[in-house]
Amino acid sequence: MDFTPNIGYTVVYRIIALGTSVGKTTIGEQIVSYLSKRGVVVAVVKQTHEPQIDPDTDAGRYWSSGAKLVVVMSPSETVVYKEYMSGLREILYRMPFYYPVVIAEGFRGCNVGKAIAIIESEEELRNIAGEPGIWYIVSHDFSVVEEAKEMGLHALLFEETEALAGEVYKDALSTLLSLIPSSDCEVCGVGSCLELVEKLLTHEIMPTDCPLLTRTTIVVDGKPLTLDPLLENLMRNLVKAFLSSIKGAPTTVKKVRIDIEYPE
Repeated sequence: MDFTPNIGYTVVYRIIALGTSVGKTTIGEQIVSYLSKRGVVVAVVKQTHEPQIDPDTDAGRYWSSGAKLVVVMSPSETVVYKEYMSGLREILYRMPFYYPVVIAEGFRGCNVGKAIAIIESEEELRNIAGEPGIWYIVSHDFSVVEEAKEMGLHALLFEETEALAGEVYKDALSTLLSLIPSSDCEVCGVGSCLELVEKLLTHEIMPTDCPLLTRTTIVVDGKPLTLDPLLENLMRNLVKAFLSSIKGAPTTVKKVRIDIEYPE
């Protein structure tokens, strides 16, 4: 099954296991704690099979580890925990908030996000091999770690969670960097694209601060111009019509960049 590691500009990591009470939340909260200490803004989505949600258990552990949003989904309800907001203006401003990294506990078989699987035996390892997006194997058993590596998988011992958290951080940087359609153009004013991605992770800037990540952008002498929805739609349709008149132009287009230089 195909999978995507991200939704838009949010990178997703799923923590899964075949058994219960094997340490999914322990791994998750340690990753969240590591990322939060680096300034990364993290949201958590936890799937539970309990009919009702107890906010004093796993949700509280994720909250204490530094998550800015915790969503707990049970068969009967979904509860959302968010950081304190001081007034109506802040609540309204931050309702459609952007979270650059999401740690999801559960959701086996989902084709979104890279999967971190906690494995207790070599038999479980063989059974989990078909999981979409399998990325890391974590186990208390050294032989399971070694067999996973022989299978070509990344693998660490359960005690090496900090190293795993570091890999999540580096992978999130790499994934977001791969989504940027330019290379150090400096139009955003931040500097390099790597610096831009680092600031995305810590909420110093938002994806909309990179003009090349917006849907339709005009940059004049290094200054991005804001288009209202009517002009944006007009520009998109004009370019589409222009391309249709060019012999050899592709019929399916996702992104177009046009550079025009005017003589002085």
